[in-house]
Amino acid sequence: MNLTKRRESPGNIVKTRCSEIGMACRILFWISVLVLVAAAVWGIYMGTRSSDAFWIILTDVEGEFHGIVASGQGQSAVFARGVLGESAREQPKLCFMIAVAEMLMNMLIGVCILGMLRIIFQNIEKTETPFLPENARVVRRIGLLLILYSFIHKCVIPLVCLALGVGGGNINVIDINSLLLGGLVVSLSYMFEYGSVLQKEADETL
Repeated sequence: MNLTKRRESPGNIVKTRCSEIGMACRILFWISVLVLVAAAVWGIYMGTRSSDAFWIILTDVEGEFHGIVASGQGQSAVFARGVLGESAREQPKLCFMIAVAEMLMNMLIGVCILGMLRIIFQNIEKTETPFLPENARVVRRIGLLLILYSFIHKCVIPLVCLALGVGGGNINVIDINSLLLGGLVVSLSYMFEYGSVLQKEADETL
């Protein structure tokens, strides 16, 4: 008896892969939410510790300081050159908590991006097409979040350090690499939007 194996069409293969990726995004999203909550609880705990449990090492490089701040439990955070000033030596706990706040903001952005990817693949599963106005808007938001990530790291955190009296004044508006990546994703959103228009016209023609 001859056994024949039904070949899947390219459309079914793509649909299966999108379903698998969507499931992975959902799993990663909820895992990242739990990790974010755990990190927030840890951050609160670190904030309750005595200032004596923290220390900082500042290295002067051509008049700008490169800093490593650590706690007695082995956790440490590295600040880029010029972000911290010499006054940071007196407030290691404050510097550590600024690093914790930056970490939590970055993790939150990551959770949001995973959540948006989850929405995109859910929409694909429901409608069997990626070219939807909703998906175009979500992709655009992902691009803007990538730009925001760089803005927080390069501008917001140095400004916070400066405002709290531990900054070195090295402030950049944005990182060009992150700007290019975010701009590329935003550009892709308009391609999705154009595809959704073509999809709508094709459906109306049928």
